[in-house]
This record gives sequence, structure tokens and C-alpha cells, in this order.
Amino acid sequence: MNMKRFYSHLFKGLCFLLFLSYFQTVSGIGEIQSWDARSFSLGKIHALSDALSNPARLSFSDQKSIGLNVWNRFAMNELNTVDVHLKYPNRWVDAGAKFSTFGYSDYRLSQLQGLFSKKIRPDLAMGIHLKFLHESSIVEESDQEELSAGFGLFYRLNEQINFAFSGENLLATFKTKQWEIHLGGNYQMLDHAALFLETSGGKETDFQVSVGFEYAIMQDFLLRSGYCSLGKMPSFGLGYQWNKWRVDVGFALHNVLGMSSVIGINYML
Repeated sequence: MNMKRFYSHLFKGLCFLLFLSYFQTVSGIGEIQSWDARSFSLGKIHALSDALSNPARLSFSDQKSIGLNVWNRFAMNELNTVDVHLKYPNRWVDAGAKFSTFGYSDYRLSQLQGLFSKKIRPDLAMGIHLKFLHESSIVEESDQEELSAGFGLFYRLNEQINFAFSGENLLATFKTKQWEIHLGGNYQMLDHAALFLETSGGKETDFQVSVGFEYAIMQDFLLRSGYCSLGKMPSFGLGYQWNKWRVDVGFALHNVLGMSSVIGINYML
């Protein structure tokens, strides 16, 4: 192996270690933690996200859609993550799916997630999600696989106030992967302004608070800002909808590692 190739492998390995340390992976196999651009802009909210972070949220959406999110972490191409997703609410069982991938030539982490949700009352829905992770490493000459499951609730108190709960890794085949919970609420102060507040924590995960604000300048153009206490990360973003298309961009600044960005494109079916 020549020196140029050696330093290339070394750099990619350091990037991967940075990825693991930043997202606080707690098991022998990594986990792709990703937010859609809107949730990321609002302080990395999870349970309140209208994407696929909380399966119960699906039952309060009547719009089928497909989407793509592309991440760039800290301006390092080796840390890029891509996910594609499908939301399919229907009158039987609301369903969704997401496939995410992260890695480079010598290391690849893939994650497939399925979600199912159902309203048990007009104002309350519950859902579950199942994750399958596959890790392939040339460096370690090994492949690993893992299954995990989580649970979510979404409660609509009225047209202005929602509450949400989601639990991650409540069941997992890898025993060292610890549970994590997210609890939050949002308040639609005006027709064009909403406030989000969420807390998260787990058995071996630092407690964090996320605060977000969304403001519609025009009907189809939104401004967003947020703050996540973990990493002391301020965030901001934009959203624009045109016919059946919606484009969102989000940015967040880590106090040590720098800027991360994500762009999301959704098409309403």
C-alpha cells in the first residue's frame, strides 16, 4: 500500500470515528441517526417531526409522499448520509418506510426502517417502527446485522396544541444498545407561526432540550430556527412548496466541529 492510499484510509477512518463520537453510538454496530431538513432546522426535534422519526405522526397526515434527504456533516464528504423514504397513510394501517446509507469504499452502514401507525381515537394515534441495520467493514473483515424496535404516540389536544412521545431501541438484538425516549409538544400560536419544545434522554444518552420556531412569510415559504442543547447547536432553515413539490434546507452549527447541512426534496403522490 503506497503512502497516499494509506493516508486516505487513515483520514476516512478518523472521519468515521468522528461520526460515531458525535452521534453517541453506544453499540458494537453503528446507527444512522438522521433528521429531515425541517426537523433539523427546528433544533433536531424527533417525536414532533412530521417525517418518519415518530411512527404515530403518520396517522395525522393524509398526504402520501416520497422523499430524499442528503446530509453533509462538517463539510466532509466522507460523512455524507443519504436517505429515501415513503409515507403511505391509508384507511387501514398507515405505513411508511425509510432506507438510509452512510460510508465509503471500505466501510458501509445501511439501515432499513418500516413504520406502522393507527388512530385509536380521533385525537390519539399509536405506532411502532422496526429497524434493520447492516454494517460492512473491509478493515475489520466482518459484517454485522441488528434488529431493533421502537414505539410512538401522538396526541392532538386541539387545533393549536399537539403532544408527542417516541421511544428508540425499546427492543434490540444487540444488548448493549440502550433505550432512548423523546417527549415534546408544539403550539400553533398563529396561523403562520408555531413553537416547538422537546426533551430527550436515555439510559446512556445525555439529556438534551430542543427548541424550534417556524414562521410562514407567505403561504408556501417558511423560515425556521432552533437550538439543541446537546452540542450547543443553533440551527436555521427554509422551506418552499410548489404544487406537489416541497424543498427544505437546514443548517446547524456545532460549537467545535462546525457547520452541517441537509437538503430534503419531497413529492406528494
